[in-house]
Amino acid sequence: MAPVPLSETDQAHNRRVWSEWLRRPDCFRVPDKQGGVHECQDAWEVGHMLAMDHWPPSEQVAEAAEYDDDVEPAVMMACYGLRDGAGEFKPDDLPESMRGRILYAARAAKSTTRPQIRLAAFLAHNTIADLAEAPEWHLFVLANCLDDMWRDDPSPMAGTVFSPPDIARLIADILDAAPASLLESSDT
Repeated sequence: MAPVPLSETDQAHNRRVWSEWLRRPDCFRVPDKQGGVHECQDAWEVGHMLAMDHWPPSEQVAEAAEYDDDVEPAVMMACYGLRDGAGEFKPDDLPESMRGRILYAARAAKSTTRPQIRLAAFLAHNTIADLAEAPEWHLFVLANCLDDMWRDDPSPMAGTVFSPPDIARLIADILDAAPASLLESSDT
């Protein structure tokens, strides 16, 4: 099933489409424009694939990017109205219940020590553990690091408190809350 069409100009609508997609049980399977399916790793990649295949200006934005590494941030900013290419926002802009869920993950990661693990999982674990002191959080970091922790060891004893569907719902909740510091402007 194809997602609701993304708007060329209404970034708030596009964030709702991304959020609603993340709430689906099959949210990590995003249809592409050729009739196939992208198997996405995390909630951020879901948003990127939705934009690349279902947002009409994506090709123009991608072509305008100076470097290949600039394509994803440029598309995410233009399609969804994110202020920053990684979805940066201030933790205090989130509702207390949502901020508490993220801080719970940070405390769980901080209270565990990790045996020798993959470098990506080690870095993800440390990044999540440091969130309580971080002045800003990022949608990309939350989606990616929480997922890396899960893939390495889904055990709560490893500090992992969110499964991939939980992470997708968390990112959807943040998109729905639309913290002011996340958005390019509050008018979108």
